[in-house]
Amino acid sequence: GDHELLFAYRRKIAKQLTYDERNTPNARRKLKNQKRLEQLGLCVVCGKPLPQKYTVLDRLTAMGGYTKENTRLIHQECDIALQEAKGYT
Repeated sequence: GDHELLFAYRRKIAKQLTYDERNTPNARRKLKNQKRLEQLGLCVVCGKPLPQKYTVLDRLTAMGGYTKENTRLIHQECDIALQEAKGYT
């Protein structure tokens, strides 16, 4: 019957499920830095230099997770265009 405790539990579970799928923000930041170096600072979709902010870790297969082998770093605009082409937006 404690509504505040129920809210806190639900919030904790939601956060943990997000981390299970996407990993922690710090781990994603580290992966973005690795991908930037691996890709020589270029977007693999358009070939243009990546900005320091507003880049997207794009998963090659959704179920593969956010791993070095299953991601690429792309422009936010390229991500939006890819999502539209797939009919996801």
